[in-house]
Amino acid sequence: MESTARTARRRRPWGSGRAGRAGLVGLLALGVLWLLVADAPAERSALARTASWAAVWLVASALVLARVRRGGADRRLWRAVALFVVVAGAALVAHPVLTGLGAGGALPLLPLALAVLATSLVVYSAFVRWNLTRTHSGDPGDLLNAVSAVLTGQALLGLAVGSLVPSSLDLPWWQLQPVLASGAAAVVLTGTVLSTAVTAGGGRDRAAWLFVVGCVAALVGGGCLAVGTETGSPVPGTGAWLGLAALCVALAAVASRTVAVPLTVDGVSATVGAYGVLLLALLVVCADGLLVLAGSGATDPWVLLAGGLGAAGAATRLLLNITELSQLDATRREAVTDELTGLANRRGVLRAVANLHGARTPFAVALLDLDRFKEVNDGLGHAAGDALLVQVARRLEGVRTPLVRGPAVAVAGRLGGDEFAVVVLLPPHPDALGAAGAWSEALVEALAPAYELGASTVHVGCSAGVAVHPPGGAAGDGGAASAAEDPVTDLLRCADAAMYAAKRSGGGAQLFDAALHGRPEPGLQTAEELRRALEVGELVLHHQPQLRVDGGEVVGVEALVRWRHPERGLLGPAEFLPVAAEHGLLRAVTSEVLRQAVAQSARWRAAGLDLRVSANVSAGDLADPSLPAEVAELLLRHGVPADRLVLEVTEAELDDDDDRAAQVLADLAELGVGTSIDDFGTGWSSLARLQRLRPTELKLDRSFTALLLRDPRAAAITASTVDLAHALGMRVVAEGVEDAATLRHLAALGCDESQGWLHAPAMAGEDLRAWVLARRAAAGPATGELSTPGATGRRTTEGPGSLS
Repeated sequence: MESTARTARRRRPWGSGRAGRAGLVGLLALGVLWLLVADAPAERSALARTASWAAVWLVASALVLARVRRGGADRRLWRAVALFVVVAGAALVAHPVLTGLGAGGALPLLPLALAVLATSLVVYSAFVRWNLTRTHSGDPGDLLNAVSAVLTGQALLGLAVGSLVPSSLDLPWWQLQPVLASGAAAVVLTGTVLSTAVTAGGGRDRAAWLFVVGCVAALVGGGCLAVGTETGSPVPGTGAWLGLAALCVALAAVASRTVAVPLTVDGVSATVGAYGVLLLALLVVCADGLLVLAGSGATDPWVLLAGGLGAAGAATRLLLNITELSQLDATRREAVTDELTGLANRRGVLRAVANLHGARTPFAVALLDLDRFKEVNDGLGHAAGDALLVQVARRLEGVRTPLVRGPAVAVAGRLGGDEFAVVVLLPPHPDALGAAGAWSEALVEALAPAYELGASTVHVGCSAGVAVHPPGGAAGDGGAASAAEDPVTDLLRCADAAMYAAKRSGGGAQLFDAALHGRPEPGLQTAEELRRALEVGELVLHHQPQLRVDGGEVVGVEALVRWRHPERGLLGPAEFLPVAAEHGLLRAVTSEVLRQAVAQSARWRAAGLDLRVSANVSAGDLADPSLPAEVAELLLRHGVPADRLVLEVTEAELDDDDDRAAQVLADLAELGVGTSIDDFGTGWSSLARLQRLRPTELKLDRSFTALLLRDPRAAAITASTVDLAHALGMRVVAEGVEDAATLRHLAALGCDESQGWLHAPAMAGEDLRAWVLARRAAAGPATGELSTPGATGRRTTEGPGSLS
């Protein structure tokens, strides 16, 4: 082992360790000092200059390449810098060689100019994306702006050089124009590096500022090199400037960089940059035209060509940025807008309440819940329910009451389902509470008239709860509805409590009164915590195995959702799913369950465990036509076959007249996804429903399983259900199997699979995998799996639970 370690140390590339990098920086510094003291052109031969440049170039390249090998979040940047240093350094070494060979004109500068042009845009793009999580969607490296700026700079330099040094126009265009373009590219790159240094890490990033100094030194050194080439006499200090640039880049490569907080660019800065480039390009073209008309200076057609192309590129970038900013503005509006009604969504309402609270403005918040909405939705269909919600939204926006100042409604929003919120500004005088009461009555009255839904006319009332901020209605006290860490959430909880009080009293509106209503209802608080749980990933799945009755083989699992609450511990579904259904969160919970279930199935399959996974959905989920596409995308993303997923829906929730649910089930069946009727026998079991929905599985409710050995009627119903399911090509899964005698009776009846505490409780994904492997190992290769394993752990009073 020790000899291997020594070998590894010997094979470590020179410069990759801390000591090696420090040594290389020292050598590079010595080389720069030598260039500084020995830069007198009369005492230096072309060979000596070439050797010194080569030494500096090789050491700098080694340090930068070693930095690339270290990796890290900024590896993309260092790859680009390494490309620039290696290519431009090699071209720089060629300069004294070409000069010594007697190359005339700008020919000695041509390799360096082409190298800078070929690599500077790569470095530019890398710097633009250095500390950004997102730039412009169509051009993440902002290359179009960079090319436009380089062309504009080329035109500007051509105009200046043609005016100041007219003899330079006698050079061939293929020598002069690349040199001018490379100079412009160097200036653009220096400006970009400077702006990056200002923003990276709040301007405290050492590596970024070393890059700035290196770019400025390289710019000065390059200018000196160009002047020396033009005059035929090297400018003193040229080597020192270029050596300083190499030293700064090398120091940046070995400097320890603290990763800055990523920034997000929304296109405004690029729009300003494109506008500046466009303006400069137009000024250069206009100036060139004026000089031509005045007859002063030599004419260079490349100025007009480069300036025109730069203006066209900048204008294109500007148009793209304006389009992207418009799309961004639309996206931001959509993020706070309810898609169906056009009102604010929950995020928009909370933002408006928070802004008003911070402005110390008296206002009132009303939460409204429609009465009998479910009857309309179930009886007339979801399309009618959606139309009703839209009509309610229009009425809420038009509520007027003379006691309320300003716009009658400051914000109206739909929180989810049939729950709405309305925020109104109150007059800053003692009549504020009275104004809030009158306004709440106006809300209820506005929703009372009949609604025309196609050929049907319906009456739908509402229950409204109103909370006032500040509690007394007077401006200036800055109080909230109650002392709470989050006054906005607390205010909504108070309105929620008043709304439930109004609902219990038969409808109408009620103002929140702490003495009358006590503590707010916990429903809104739980709903808000559940929203946060969905965002931060507090929902988890436990899996209860499903075994073949005739052999004990584990063939599937049911995924059961749990909430790992940070304060209340692990919560079963009965403690939060009713709240999710009431506040319109059930669809989001279903999406999270499906995502985790399919991902877990993929992990099991990768580990050699091929199990069918069943996940619960609600009838509302089946009414969503986007569910099949969502499931298909999850299966495709994780590479899970469709027949490995089964979606369970409770029989009592099914509606024989719901054509949309039937179509969704048909689309899922076309994908190959199985469907199961959960708790079969507890609702109004319909043979027509089985014919119409065509499920692949029936799950026999635990109430029949528990009475199987004691009640002949339960046994007869179970036997008939098994025979019926098999005749229709479905499998039967018995839930709640808790003893071996029940399992043997199910086997005699021909039941296919069983699930219950006799086998195992629900457990986490890795625990279930270990349980299955241990079970298989205990069974041995010849006998197969055990038929009646005991449950692991101590049984609790909580059953497996479900999503629905």
